[in-house]
Formats: sequence, C-alpha cells, structure tokens
Amino acid sequence: MRLTLHRPNHTEPWGFAAVRDDTVTVALPERVVQTWDCAGRWLGGTRGGWQWRRSYDGKLAGAPTGQPLLGCAGQAQALGVHQESLNDARQLHQDLSIGALRLEPDETAGRATLLSVLERAIHWNLQQAQLDAIAFTRLYRGGIAVLPEDLRRALYLQLSEGCAWNRCQYCTLYADLPHRSPTISQLRQQVESVIAWHGASMGLRRSLFLGDADILGEGPSYLLAQFQLLAEFFALPAPAKPQGTTSAGLYPLDAADGFATARSILACKPAELEALQAHGLRRLYIGVETGHPPLHHAMHRRDPLTALPGATKLCHDAGLQVALTVIVGLGGQHYAGGHLRDTTELLEQLNLRRGDQVSLSPLVIEDGSPYAQAAQQRNEIGFLPDELAREVRRFHDTLSQALGPGPRVAPYQIGMSPW
Repeated sequence: MRLTLHRPNHTEPWGFAAVRDDTVTVALPERVVQTWDCAGRWLGGTRGGWQWRRSYDGKLAGAPTGQPLLGCAGQAQALGVHQESLNDARQLHQDLSIGALRLEPDETAGRATLLSVLERAIHWNLQQAQLDAIAFTRLYRGGIAVLPEDLRRALYLQLSEGCAWNRCQYCTLYADLPHRSPTISQLRQQVESVIAWHGASMGLRRSLFLGDADILGEGPSYLLAQFQLLAEFFALPAPAKPQGTTSAGLYPLDAADGFATARSILACKPAELEALQAHGLRRLYIGVETGHPPLHHAMHRRDPLTALPGATKLCHDAGLQVALTVIVGLGGQHYAGGHLRDTTELLEQLNLRRGDQVSLSPLVIEDGSPYAQAAQQRNEIGFLPDELAREVRRFHDTLSQALGPGPRVAPYQIGMSPW
C-alpha cells in the first residue's frame, strides 16, 4: 500500500510511505529513505548521497548511492547512521500522532500498520539493537561465517557446523569452530529459536540457506532426514512471493540452497540427489576458488579439480543448479595469468546453464593468517584495492564471454549476514 504524507494546508506531498506485509519504507525530504521490517528492526536507507544496509548481526555496509555495497562501516559510523534512523522514526511517529502529518488515502489499516512499525522501530534503540544483534549471533554456533551475495534475504540454518577439512590456506572462516553435525533434536531446537527471533519479520525470508561448509558431508541420507524435519516448519517449494504462513501453519519459501563440495556430491547416487531436489533443494554452492593446478595445490585444497565436472553433471542430471565461487587475487600477481586462464578453461568444461552462477570473490587477507604468512615467505606481490577491483572486472569480462548467456557471473562480497 502506497501512502502519501502531507503537511496540513499543503497540497504538494511532503513524503511517501510504502506499507507492505514484510516491510515499511518511508521517503522523506532531502532524499532520505528508511526501511524497517515488520518487527521494527532497521534494515537500512539512504541519506546524504549514501546508501546503507544493516545486517541482523549489527554490521552496516555502505556506499555512495547507486554503487555496490562493499565492506563494513566502523562502529562509530554505524551507530551514528542507526541513530539517524531512530530520530526519523520518532519524529515521523510524533507528527502522525499529533496531526502534523496526514495520510492520503486516509486508510485506517495502513495508518495503523505504519504507526505500529514506527513504534517498534523506536523501541529498537541503540542498546536494544545491539542486544538483539548479539542474540541473533548466538542462534548459530560460531555465527554465520559466510552467506552468498544474492541470498541475504534467506533464512540461515546451520545443518552442519564448521568445516571438516578446514585446511585451505586462504580460509579463516571456521578456524576456531570445531566441525560437528547437529542431531535432529538440536536442529529442531535451532529452527524453533530462529523462527522465534525473527517473529513478525519472518515474512521477509524468501528461501532457506543451509550451512556451514558442506551440508552433504555426512551423506545424503543424513541430509534427507534433516529435510524431513524442515518440512514440519516450511513449505518447500512455494509460490514466488510468500505472504505470511499457510493454513497448515507452514512458512512458505521458494527453495533451499546450501554449500557442498565436489567430493561429497560425487559420493551421492543420482536418486539421492533427485530426492533432495524433490524436497526443495534448488542449488549447491561449490568452492572452486581456482582452476590453476599449481595454485590449487599451494592453497591446500582438498578436492581435486578433476572432481568438479562429474559433480556438476550429477547436480544437473538431478535438476539441481550449481553456483561456483572463484577467489580473484588468489596467489597475487605471480599467479594471475594462470589463475584466469585455467579457471576459465575448467569452467568451460562444465556446460553451465541458465540458473547456474559463477561468483567472483575478491581475496581478503587477514593479518597473521596462514595465507598472510605463506605469502610473505614466497614474496608474493598482491593487488592494491584499485588493482583488485580491476582484476575482478577482468575475470568478469573474460568469464562472461567464455561461458555465454547461460550462467550468471557476478561479484561476491563476504562478511555480511542476512538483512
């Protein structure tokens, strides 16, 4: 529902409000836009030529309006931007309550919903929002390590914790998280806790994303049992635009996606993958990282590159899509030419199709990490930020041309949780 905000005795609109089942967005003077979910949690907005998105773990990503959201803001800046959203909610609620603003059309339900969400937004002051973010992180053992760029609106569930391999030189995502597979009872408790935390904002969740590193690591039978539990809470697959819950009390979602490895996929029988697809599994995200054999070996990768074509074909034959990640900048400038050449050649062998994805993730090096230490020992010449951005574009252009119109090739920024 679109509502127009007017000042008394003024014919020109002062602002606008979009009231939906899952969010409320207001557009105010001076190009200020704010969005809250129906629980009142601030999701982001624009102000002063910048756009902001806040993830549920409290991180804030920003960029000039119209540019990709990259990186996270510092704490002081994040608190300041969040406080501005609170000020907007408080002032707007007050003006509507005392009649300093009127709505057109003067629709009772729309007005009530707008005021209700603004009241909840005011409740989420900086202290409450921080506590809420901590509570969200505690829903997941070790937190959410990584979530694909295009699935920030997914409901994350931790079907497998950590990484069984956990030795890839460049990866610190699961360094302090011992690998384990939750029992069905533990998974049930997690699902119930996650749904309770989201509350009124569950309508925002469009799909499930299943982590952590390899949901097939315990075998397809184990994963199928987990899907049977999920079917008690979620309707998979579901209409493209879910509204609330179904009459049976299930939350309707589009599909489920998750991380897997080529090794674990190849351990599945075709009928097992088909059964998972029938239960709502849509796409498996596989870390390729590089197709250049010397670089693949130097990074201590577990799965051989030769496993990828067979794993991809198994997925396609079962009706599953694949999403393949490539780390741009891996190995520095010394490996750059071979990295792009051999990765392109490997991906060309996979017969990627519409619905598949290739995600380009810029290399992130943490101080003191195994990668940083090894790079120093081999005198690696890395890429400056501008150079790395150009390298991402070079990979994007080369792979887009080589792979044709079927798969989507797009950047992939790690470090943000659902929003």
